[in-house]
Amino acid sequence: MRIRKFGYFPHNVDMPMSPESGGTHPYHEVLFISQGRFVLEWLGETYASEGPCLFLFAQNTPHLLVGKSEQLQYLYWELEMADEESFLPLPQLVQWNSMQGNIDTSSADFQLLFRSLELLGQLMRLIQASPSTTLKQAALLDINKIFLMIQHILDETVVDAADKESDEIYNTTLIESLMRYLETHYRERVTLQSLSRLFHVSGSHLIRIFKEQQGMTPFQYLDQLRLRAAESYLLNTSHSIQEISALTGFTSIHYFSRHFKNQYGTSPSQWRSKLLLQADHSPS
Repeated sequence: MRIRKFGYFPHNVDMPMSPESGGTHPYHEVLFISQGRFVLEWLGETYASEGPCLFLFAQNTPHLLVGKSEQLQYLYWELEMADEESFLPLPQLVQWNSMQGNIDTSSADFQLLFRSLELLGQLMRLIQASPSTTLKQAALLDINKIFLMIQHILDETVVDAADKESDEIYNTTLIESLMRYLETHYRERVTLQSLSRLFHVSGSHLIRIFKEQQGMTPFQYLDQLRLRAAESYLLNTSHSIQEISALTGFTSIHYFSRHFKNQYGTSPSQWRSKLLLQADHSPS
């Protein structure tokens, strides 16, 4: 690997004082925007963000950087690499560049990466002022270190995504199991504490993920099950309201009647009378 060109903005002696730069060339490029707002175009995508951000461009891929603030500052390296040397493959470049502006750059990994880039920039300025073969070799080692750090962050991102997918699968299975349990035990006394012990998760977590997946709490779902069972008893049996209240798991007839009226706009007995009257007058 050889550093074909190094530059920086502002005060870059190799390019005019302009917040707009880019182009295309047969070299890989590393662009570190340390400060300021910008718009970057690359491979048909537009990235609008602010520094610090680090972009990587494969050879012969056009790119255009347009500064959008007076505080714009950046460093760039054009790299000439032999065929056997590895730059990140294009899919990983796309993944990496798409992360810029959408991640927590205050994390330890990114802080170390950005600090390494700033130190490399200082080293490159020293080389420009006083060329040294030894310092150039040190700069190449630093660039390789930066590539390894990028690969580490990408690997961690894949692991995090896999962990997130695993958590989503677990949560879905958990909620499905909870729903089946409530459907079977709706007549019994159910508390948040008993559910927490049964499924080995905290009550707050259980309520949160149930609401995320079902749009209601477990106890709202339980009320729905009990009220639907009550509908069936009211319509298809001669059980009293007191008996139906007990059969469907409500703690008292008053609690049952209040919940029923809130849901259907009428008392259980009035609802039953209305439905039975409609059935009597329906054509046979």
